[in-house]
Amino acid sequence: MNDLSLLPLNTIFKELNSGKEGLSTKEALKRLAKYGPNQLKEKDPTKWYHILLGQFANLMTLILGLATIISFAVGENLDGYAILAVVILNVIIGFLQEFKAEKAVKALKKLTAPYAMVLRDGIGQRIKANELVPGDIIILEEGMRVPADARLIESFGLKSLEGSLTGESQSVEKHVIELKKVSGIGDLTHTVFLGTVISHGHGLGIVIGTGMKTEFGLITKLLDLAPEEKTSLQKDITRLSKILIIIVLFITAFLFALAFIKGEKLLQMFMLSISLAVSVIPEGLATIITLTLAIGVQNLAGKNAIVRKLASAETLGLADVICTDKTGTLTQNMMTAQRIYINGKEIEIQGTGYDPSPSFTADSKELKLLLTAGALCNNASLIKEKSAWTIIGDPTEGALITLAQKGGFLKEELLEKMAKKSEMVFDSERKLMSTVNGNFLFTKGAPDSVIKVCNLSKKEKEELLKKNAEFAKKGYRVLALAYKELKKNGEPKEENLTFLGLTALSDPPRPEVKSAIELCRQAHIKVVMITGDHALTAQAIGLEIGLFKKGDRILTGEELEKMSQADLAKIVENISIYARVSPSHKVKILKALKQKGHTVAMTGDGVNDAPALKNADIGIAMGISGTDVSKEASDIILTDDNFATIVEAIKSGRAIYSNIKKFIRFLLSANFDEVIVVTCVFLIGGPIPFLPLQILWINLLTDSLPALALGMDNVEENLMTLHPKKHSSVWKEIIKLSLFVGVISSVMSMVVYLKTVNVYSAEHMRTIMFTTVVTFELLLVFSVRFANKNYFTGFFKNKFLLLAVALSFLIQILAIYTKPLQKILETVPLSFADWSLILSMSGATILILEIWKVYKNRNSLNAIQ
Repeated sequence: MNDLSLLPLNTIFKELNSGKEGLSTKEALKRLAKYGPNQLKEKDPTKWYHILLGQFANLMTLILGLATIISFAVGENLDGYAILAVVILNVIIGFLQEFKAEKAVKALKKLTAPYAMVLRDGIGQRIKANELVPGDIIILEEGMRVPADARLIESFGLKSLEGSLTGESQSVEKHVIELKKVSGIGDLTHTVFLGTVISHGHGLGIVIGTGMKTEFGLITKLLDLAPEEKTSLQKDITRLSKILIIIVLFITAFLFALAFIKGEKLLQMFMLSISLAVSVIPEGLATIITLTLAIGVQNLAGKNAIVRKLASAETLGLADVICTDKTGTLTQNMMTAQRIYINGKEIEIQGTGYDPSPSFTADSKELKLLLTAGALCNNASLIKEKSAWTIIGDPTEGALITLAQKGGFLKEELLEKMAKKSEMVFDSERKLMSTVNGNFLFTKGAPDSVIKVCNLSKKEKEELLKKNAEFAKKGYRVLALAYKELKKNGEPKEENLTFLGLTALSDPPRPEVKSAIELCRQAHIKVVMITGDHALTAQAIGLEIGLFKKGDRILTGEELEKMSQADLAKIVENISIYARVSPSHKVKILKALKQKGHTVAMTGDGVNDAPALKNADIGIAMGISGTDVSKEASDIILTDDNFATIVEAIKSGRAIYSNIKKFIRFLLSANFDEVIVVTCVFLIGGPIPFLPLQILWINLLTDSLPALALGMDNVEENLMTLHPKKHSSVWKEIIKLSLFVGVISSVMSMVVYLKTVNVYSAEHMRTIMFTTVVTFELLLVFSVRFANKNYFTGFFKNKFLLLAVALSFLIQILAIYTKPLQKILETVPLSFADWSLILSMSGATILILEIWKVYKNRNSLNAIQ
């Protein structure tokens, strides 16, 4: 908040050495040199080659690079070129993603006004907005975008739309009255802000902040301070990469050292140990993750969610808290008259938004006059753009025009019969606005103010004030309407009026929001409303959509301001609604939720949401109503601004996350048995069970098609009833499973080895061992597909997986029975007895794994698989 905001006007003029006539051109030029142009600073763009080089700092990329070098070193050029292609592909994708760069500051510049009307040398001038300086006097007119932060020195019915800055949907009345204490920028009713729009009236203001010293400038700084955090998947892959590096180095050093001690052929053992090390590295992992995310992103695009960052798609699957703005996200961002109180009766109005389709009949004189008064005591216009209705001017006045047209009264037709002669503009003291149309005076305003100027009994006043309080408690904005017929040449005074009725207006919730929030609850996702609006309004919306329950707590920005980060963290999980908050408050709330271990998604559409969107684990912006700033600060953009789309996006995110876990489980579970078997055989002094090329063949065959097919697995029916796994770490669970699978499969392989080593030739034994491992790993894919479900769950649903396993097995058959591959891989044809041994041992091992899964998961909670 600007330090000058709460000072008396006389002090501001003195501090800025200015007056009501404005600055001189000479003085303005001096200040422009001192303060700099009225524009937002941009970061120096990152050089393209820095972005490119940054892609090689990734641990998995370094491991793949090592695998490439090793493959070429052992003469496996085909494998080497394949892995190199993977490296290049991942580097290109990463480079293209990051080369788009952060455009949030550039987007903020679009919200600044290109020109401004200013008093210089005592006369009005039109200058470029970036030439404004502190102390300038700016002229404010209806419909203009405010060019800088300014304290008002004159206000004539001035109202501004500040939703993009504060999140509040209603126009804010602006006046010159000095304020002593405020809780946030939403309470600065004597100040207008850069980028907001004057919706009504006119006035003058003295510039107190330009460029980075404006409220928008402060938001820019918040965006700059927001750290670029890695997603949970990226963190887990980094951990896995570190573990794999240690394993690779240990295997290579241990086996090579052992061979040296035992006097084995060092070149052969070097090639074997290197091949085993390469086999541990799942070189297909990075590519399959990229392809799985890309496929998921395409699916999300078809569901009206555009993902700007690939890794964000899987983070959606872990979200367990959604912090959402109210205006335009939960609500329609369109003020709507929902109830009329007239002649002691309450009338419910159907329809939402600005669609004026007839929905009721004005069947009384009073109702007809009320609709007429609402349409004529009004400066807004209702227009149709393509197939959608919208308004020009104040949203509240737009709601009254819409109400009148729903009852059959069009403003244009009424004006033809009763032309507007004069207007008494709204001010904060009277809290009234009146117009003279024909020989009628129509008045609207705050109910208590209108009641005072009407001919009403004490009992009638009490009844109306009681009804007003009842509407206000439900979160409605209430306006009263009155009129009187003027005598010929009579003076239009706001007195002795005839009271017409009360209109209850609100920004209604989106129709689908209530069911979407219920789905979130079923999915164990907490929805939290964070709004710049008043607590009473927020609570009413929260109750209506099922977000707020009795006993829930609301926290205001004023209360939040007094809390330390530690104090907020203690209660943050019990708060359902935050009201009257500022952009910095939203970041504070997010930090508290993250401290509690939550994965937080933040939705929003305004400039005020941008810092929180960028700080959240997953930022979701609105594509239609959202500002450029919110879109550029986000990870995902909803093209239909529909809260229900978030639920679909989370469902897709969960499916993506689940599929990624499936193929990581498979790739790592299938990559340890060869290492253990070779080590055991080497220790007992038998002939080696695999040749280096056979190990690389196993790795290439099982790490490609089956793993990719897992990444395209079907969405599970109960996915939206499972718990997002808290405090989860993919590598801990998967390493545990991988070691277990590695041990039992190694036992199986050793049994096969001992049964064949003294019976068959070395080539025959290795062919059986080689085929046993391939067969087991192709069967294993169905077992590790689900951590908590049996082998045959959804067995025939993923046709890609069935095809991938069948094709991989066919390729293995060719490796055994075709002469070219027999020669390359040093294999021999297998008999029926050989196949019986291979299939029985593989099947028995899978059965053991399935029994272990049942035992392990007997007491576990459901979580995303």
